[in-house]
Amino acid sequence: MNIADFIFERRAPGAKPEWLAEIFERLVWLLDDNGAEIHARMRQWIENGDLERARVALAFTEVYLYQTRPEMMTAFDALASRTSDSVMGPTAE
Repeated sequence: MNIADFIFERRAPGAKPEWLAEIFERLVWLLDDNGAEIHARMRQWIENGDLERARVALAFTEVYLYQTRPEMMTAFDALASRTSDSVMGPTAE
């Protein structure tokens, strides 16, 4: 299991996304891969994860998770459209 998934699954019920993001940011400096595994998981959480995982990834401020702005915008646009119904409810047409 990925370390980020393990920590997320074992978090305290009231843990805020910012708290978890801070832990991941600190771990980046302690791991032998310079956080590559955590960065990859944060991108996956934005691209494919549920809203709670995405909130943690979006609170991650240590590095840019995407190499280019278009890459980032594509991922964020997909997240917005994937989660808009769960946050705002279905839109009436």
